[in-house]
Amino acid sequence: MHQVTHKFKPNKLVKAFGILATSLAATSASASGIFLQEAVTANAGVAGAGDGVYTESAAAMWTNPATMSYMGESLTTINVMGFDLKMKYKNDGIRNDGEAQSYLPSVSIFHAHQISENMHLGLALGAAGGSSLSYGDEWLERRGLIQSP
Repeated sequence: MHQVTHKFKPNKLVKAFGILATSLAATSASASGIFLQEAVTANAGVAGAGDGVYTESAAAMWTNPATMSYMGESLTTINVMGFDLKMKYKNDGIRNDGEAQSYLPSVSIFHAHQISENMHLGLALGAAGGSSLSYGDEWLERRGLIQSP
């Protein structure tokens, strides 16, 4: 078997284009909402590492349903979390700057049950994303949200 490899040597123009493209892509970004993966993680203490093979929590079926075959006859896991969502915002208009804050509860329930020697049935209920914020009555742009079509 013969294998041919070629080394690519980028010229100065290719390098300059790469640097330019990288610097243009590294601009600031803003977004709203949060990813609530922590609410459906089997082992949150290690940031979900190993969820695909962890069998001590029924929440592992969210990542890998095949783990149910190693969970025994029956296993139930209930995750309850509370989020304190707080952010500061800046008005560029007449009103002062302010803060938005709300509390978001999150509950997830997982149950794995062995039906026969070769079959397991699982139920996984959870929310993996969402957010809730209240800007209050003093926010300058609140009328735009209320009056939007």
